[in-house]
Amino acid sequence: MEPLTVTLAARTPRKGVRCSAVSYQVQSFESLLKSGMAETGSTDFRFIGKHLMLSFQGCKVDLDDAVTLKRDMTMAIEAVGASIIGEAESRFNPHGVSIVFLLSESHASIHTYPEHKACFLDIFTCGRTMRIEAFSETLRRLWQPDRVSVELKDRE
Repeated sequence: MEPLTVTLAARTPRKGVRCSAVSYQVQSFESLLKSGMAETGSTDFRFIGKHLMLSFQGCKVDLDDAVTLKRDMTMAIEAVGASIIGEAESRFNPHGVSIVFLLSESHASIHTYPEHKACFLDIFTCGRTMRIEAFSETLRRLWQPDRVSVELKDRE
């Protein structure tokens, strides 16, 4: 099976944007069945997924505390039912952090702006079986943002 390529954008220490590509292979046919992207007895591959994009403002959490952010993001990812297989973190001077979680099902990320008590988050999962909304619900409960922007897209 050809590897799937996920491209994630991350804030750089300057005002620009850097993109990097992360390639990974689906773990097994069983993981495709679990995700809803393949069916038993079928040779068809259904190229589908859900993408949830969030903007939080007025967060009550320290958005420069990578340990807390990772712990809370892990809880939110687990609430969705996704599996973390890797992560990467970058700190910015004087403040801010970007964290990307590589999931068996795709990815989740956060890019923080502590000076504004704001952050951008997203999670993408392949297939249709996961309740991706649990990601937002968990983080909203933990971080109690004053304002939230939500965009949920079915991808095909």
